[in-house]
Amino acid sequence: MENRQKEIAKASWIAIIGNALLSISKIVFGLLSGSLAVVSDGIDSATDIVTSLITLLTARIVAKPPDMGYPYGYERADTIAAKTLSFIIFFAGAQLGISTIVKIIGNHHQQLPSNLALYITGISIVGKFLLSRCLMRAGKKVQSPMLIVNAKNMQNDILISGAVLVGLFFTFILRLSILDSLTALAVSIWILKVAFDIFMQTNTELMDG
Repeated sequence: MENRQKEIAKASWIAIIGNALLSISKIVFGLLSGSLAVVSDGIDSATDIVTSLITLLTARIVAKPPDMGYPYGYERADTIAAKTLSFIIFFAGAQLGISTIVKIIGNHHQQLPSNLALYITGISIVGKFLLSRCLMRAGKKVQSPMLIVNAKNMQNDILISGAVLVGLFFTFILRLSILDSLTALAVSIWILKVAFDIFMQTNTELMDG
């Protein structure tokens, strides 16, 4: 049990530090390059810091031995945390979808950003891929639903950064900013689906289905 807690804590700290570096970089370079899409991507990465902190706190709860109040132990805290993360993922997807729809309806024209936005987005995709692999490996090793959910959340972030990259490509090359918005809308729908699947899966685990 102690080794399991250490593995979860180690993976969580890696995610916290990695996401903090990526989030700060995307917000700063997004502002410098004039790309609001990159800034938004950086804000989304900041939510991953919150999910990793939840994972870290839950690891301490799960490690507690059974007592009079919880004679079967605190293992279910892991699944409850995964369910909580599904709500956070759902909120991020819904927020992205709403802002994209507002942009499409309002027909807002995006300012042409600098090439710096492309570079930082590419770095973000690589960084998120490495973080998701790390969390997924640790989650499967110690059989932690919340680490696996967090890893899937990282994979969603790769899609978000990829959508930003595609949007920047169309903005630079084809001058079709509407395709950027449509791509972002498709990504938000995918994120909502992932959040719903996680929510339903944790329901099965809680009910011993």
